[in-house]
Amino acid sequence: RLPMPVQQPQPQLQEDSAAAAPRRLRYAEKVLSKRTSRLVVVLDASEDMGDQLGALRTCDCLGVQHVWIVAPDVRQTKGTVKQRAKRQKRKEQVAEMSEALEQASAEPAESDAVQLPLSKVSRQSTEWLTVRGFTSSQLCIQALQEEGFEIWAVSLLRDALPLSLSGAGSIAGLPQVPQRRLAVVFGHGDQGVSEEMKAAADRSICLPLHGFSDSFTWNVSCALTIQRIFDMDPTLAGDMSDEERVAIRKRWYIQLAKTGEQRKEYPAWVSSPPEPLSDLRRSESLREDAHKFITRKTATKAAAAAAQQEAESKKLGD
Repeated sequence: RLPMPVQQPQPQLQEDSAAAAPRRLRYAEKVLSKRTSRLVVVLDASEDMGDQLGALRTCDCLGVQHVWIVAPDVRQTKGTVKQRAKRQKRKEQVAEMSEALEQASAEPAESDAVQLPLSKVSRQSTEWLTVRGFTSSQLCIQALQEEGFEIWAVSLLRDALPLSLSGAGSIAGLPQVPQRRLAVVFGHGDQGVSEEMKAAADRSICLPLHGFSDSFTWNVSCALTIQRIFDMDPTLAGDMSDEERVAIRKRWYIQLAKTGEQRKEYPAWVSSPPEPLSDLRRSESLREDAHKFITRKTATKAAAAAAQQEAESKKLGD
């Protein structure tokens, strides 16, 4: 008979070890290692709040740390009762956003903490981004030029140059990612970027299209454009100064601390940050735990139902 094979013990992952650094700090370090400040996304007067919130989440997922937002100028126009009501609601949302952006512009030191009228998911994304607000395209352009950005405006016009991987540095005339800081500007729907931004842009860019539709949806275009630029120049990922990385680490560690004990423990890791996770995807055990997670609302309902059932049982017993 052949001898039974001896099973070698599987190595224990460091993130599963009780003696390891807090997993959420190692997670943050992995995210921070891929953050870039050389690529900045500018949302130029987009009136659709859903588009803006989607763009913020896209930037967080793809590693873009800085998002600049120009508040739109929404004017009331004629239309049906339903259309006017929709525009009025959007006008109120924009007014709220404009107020937050004006406050951020007046207090530059607090600009990364600007609070926008966001959904829960998008609010979670902006907690980890540096958001800077402007009340007009001209003020945004002035800031971009003063900080030495090259400006690329996303456009549907025929003079826009396609972002091509095969042309990234090999075919003359096609866009090449500059070594200096780059600002990619997204405008409002079919209207595109503002006239001021068009005039200030160093070039207009687009995504190649090969179908009957003449454009992607706004959010898809935003995600694909940013990813294509990262593919054209992989050195963008993680391109951030050590000083800025330390400043972001301090802010993130404070935000990640949820208990009193964590608020004391996490800041001590800033000077000697833990090793980042090898993979941001959760392990199977963590996913199983997530499925067992009970929200406070669900727990409250369950407790109320149990109390009601107990009260009814007492009545029957009496």
